[in-house]
Amino acid sequence: MSGRHEPFSAVLDSSAMVAWFDPADEDQVDETRRILDGVARGEVMLDVLELALYEIGSVLERRRLPPSEIADDLDLIEELCGAPIVFVPWLRRDTAELARPNRLTFYDAAHLAVARALGVPLVTLDRALLAAGAITPAQFAGLLPA
Repeated sequence: MSGRHEPFSAVLDSSAMVAWFDPADEDQVDETRRILDGVARGEVMLDVLELALYEIGSVLERRRLPPSEIADDLDLIEELCGAPIVFVPWLRRDTAELARPNRLTFYDAAHLAVARALGVPLVTLDRALLAAGAITPAQFAGLLPA
């Protein structure tokens, strides 16, 4: 046995990523940073929806960050997580089937649909998504090697 482990994988929504860029009023900052450190060490692979980039951009814009900093932060997400997942037809159908029964907004249901399709956890701070089976950054960070 080589001692090398397969990376832990997850889908992150914007609520779990905001603390990377502006931790002032976010929950579970240490846990989200631990996940980010795991990405840097190759222990964690993250997927994000293209939608999450729009959500993060909106949050950073509301916080009055300079446009170049917003763009740099969005570029960093793509650098860390790879190309974002786009809203293809099969994803639209899965999302539509998950939204109403789980009392989710359509865009929240999209995150859940991707995580389920990939067979990985959805990491979020959103209460409705947590009620639908997602996990918190603290729960995911607790799965990572010490």
